[in-house]
Amino acid sequence: MFKPSNKERVLKASAIAFGDKGVLIIGRSGSGKSTLAMKMISLGSQLVADDQTVIEERSDGLYLKPLDSNSGMIESRYVGIFKVPWCEGIKLSTVVDLSKKETKRLPPLRTLKFFNQEVPCIYAQGNSFVAQALNVLLSGERLH
Repeated sequence: MFKPSNKERVLKASAIAFGDKGVLIIGRSGSGKSTLAMKMISLGSQLVADDQTVIEERSDGLYLKPLDSNSGMIESRYVGIFKVPWCEGIKLSTVVDLSKKETKRLPPLRTLKFFNQEVPCIYAQGNSFVAQALNVLLSGERLH
């Protein structure tokens, strides 16, 4: 059984990789974490972890990986569990929070703290186009 070290935490979250950029998807049960991960995979991202993600603190940042028990598996509610290509050890670049709704057209740059490290955070509850926006964001950079 996996026991996290003091430099690791297991989060109830999904994670994907877009190239060398890792995205952690957080939110309540049923908020759409796996759905967003599948949308991102269909847009060219790769699965890191579904349902439970290990976040590891290293000297140069935070890194994402799956538990051994769920590597390469993703659940689609009411359809089933799929085995898909996956990767691990991806540096966290963005957090998507599906439990908070964005109310501003041009939101401020927000961050979330893990292990005393700030990570950019996007509020996306109810945002039906977040996968497309995230795909574009990960292809470039956010100006505002």
